[in-house]
Order: sequence, then structure tokens, then C-alpha cells
Amino acid sequence: MWFNNLQILKTISQWLFWSIVLIPALLAISKFIIDKRIDNVKDRLSKEQESQYQTRIGSLQTTIKTQDEKLNTLDSQLQSEKLIIRDFASIVKVIFSGKWSSKPYPIQIMSPINHQYYLELQGANPNNSIKFYATQPYHFQSIDNTRAVFESRQAVNTGSFPLGKSINDLSSITEIQIHVPFILHNNIEGNRVAFHRVEVKFVVNGKERHTLLIEHPYELPIIDTGSIGWANLAIKLAPNALSDWLLGEKG
Repeated sequence: MWFNNLQILKTISQWLFWSIVLIPALLAISKFIIDKRIDNVKDRLSKEQESQYQTRIGSLQTTIKTQDEKLNTLDSQLQSEKLIIRDFASIVKVIFSGKWSSKPYPIQIMSPINHQYYLELQGANPNNSIKFYATQPYHFQSIDNTRAVFESRQAVNTGSFPLGKSINDLSSITEIQIHVPFILHNNIEGNRVAFHRVEVKFVVNGKERHTLLIEHPYELPIIDTGSIGWANLAIKLAPNALSDWLLGEKG
């Protein structure tokens, strides 16, 4: 009987030992292992999320860069398109003087349109010369007995240079030639006139881009070509001057 009681006490002691010492220890160890695994999972998830985030950032940056490149290309194309000459016109006014016997003078008789040019641009390449053909009849207006104004409106014919080209292609133009016609020019004493004021307005794609104004006397002979006499004025330009004017880079 006594021995059995001792065995019971021993069993109770062992149970108490497991309950008080080993079980909490095992629970603590289990909790540590579980917490460690949870931390590992969190760390792995964090790295995966960071990797996904970096991937998304990289993809977004690539998209933004691509869009920027497309916008820059489009902007460049738009800027180039603005430089394309689709219509090139001009207005020429010349104030001149001379001594003529029949007043008022000069006169005009059925001035031609389209097949006659009064303004010409020349450069180093003769193939790139530009002729402006009349779009309206030219006309003269007397100021007094010795002075008058010549005015003509003209444009470059369809299919001719520089239509379809860039304004920058006019950089080689180095001379402007103005041709003023005189009918019955024998009425002008000495067949000579003086240009006092020359005004040339350049109109590109319907927009006035530049006005060349020269106020300087030019004594010019009237060259007899048969039915019409011509007073021809050549104005030298610096390289790139015309293209710079039309681009608005110079006054």
C-alpha cells in the first residue's frame, strides 16, 4: 500500500514537472519557431513586393521615356512642318523719279499677269533662282510731275522652287532683283530714272514675314527691249539673310 502511494506521488511529480517546466518550454520553443517562420515569410514577401515595386517603377520610367521621345519627335516634326513653304508671295513698291515730257507719266497698258515677273531672287546655285510672277496687274501712281510709285503683287508659281521646301533652303539667296517696266519709255529724258525708296514685303503661307526697306537713291538706265523698257535694280544680301528674316530671327 505504501509502495503504491509512492508510485502515485512520483507520477504526480512527473506530471507537475511536465506541466510547470517542460510544457511552457516547449510552447516557448514552438512560439519562437513559429515567429521565426512568420518573420521569414514577411521578409520574403517584403522582398518580393519591393522587387515588384521596382519592376513597376522601371516599367513606368520606360513608358515615360518612350512618351517623352515620341513627344520630342512630334514637336520636331511640327517645327519642321512650320518651316515648309507652301505659298510664297511678295509685294513690291518703288518710289522713283525722272524727267518725262508727257504728264502724268509713267503709264501702263494691259499689264500682263502670270507670265511676267518683276521680282527675282538669285543665289550661288542658278537652279534655285526664284521668280515671282504677277498675280495682279502692276500699276503706277503719280506723286507729282517728276515722281511716281510702281507697285506689283506676285507669287511663285505652283511646282517651282522653293515651294515644298524649308525656309532654311533659302540661306543661299544672296541677291534680290527688281524689274520695273516702262512703256513708251522714250518719253523719259535720257532714258534714266532714280529709285529713291524700295519696299519688298515677303509673304509666306499667307503670313507677312518680313519687309525689306531701302531708302537710297539708285540712278538706273532704262534698258530698251523693244516694246518695253526695263529699269533693273540688284540688291546684294549677306548669306542666310533672307532665311533669317523669314524665320523672324532678324528685323
